[in-house]
Amino acid sequence: AVALVEADPSGGGPAGAYGIAKRALNRWVRRAAPTPEWAGAGIALNAVASGVVDTPAAAWIFASEEVRAAVEAAAPQPFGGFPGRPEWVAELLCWLTGADNRFVTGQIIFADGGAEASLIGDLHWR
Repeated sequence: AVALVEADPSGGGPAGAYGIAKRALNRWVRRAAPTPEWAGAGIALNAVASGVVDTPAAAWIFASEEVRAAVEAAAPQPFGGFPGRPEWVAELLCWLTGADNRFVTGQIIFADGGAEASLIGDLHWR
């Protein structure tokens, strides 16, 4: 992602590289999960796409009311509130990686308070 953005500056700089890297990870999960190395070995491989969560990495968002408002408008989280809590995402991760998960693999699971659904709607099904 970094090399691609460096080769073509119109790719959006670091923010563009972030999006490209996320897409690459999502595609890798979907390709790798059903293989003998993962599913065949009894290993569930999923990715969790979290929304804005109250963690030290997101502290810059909350340092300014203006930035917080802009991020919240760009990534609305109508369910659960803004920001999300780390334990909400952790509970999902525990289930996905635990013995109770016997049937979910190859999925990108949005734990984002509804942001992806709000922004994309049914675009994937058109």
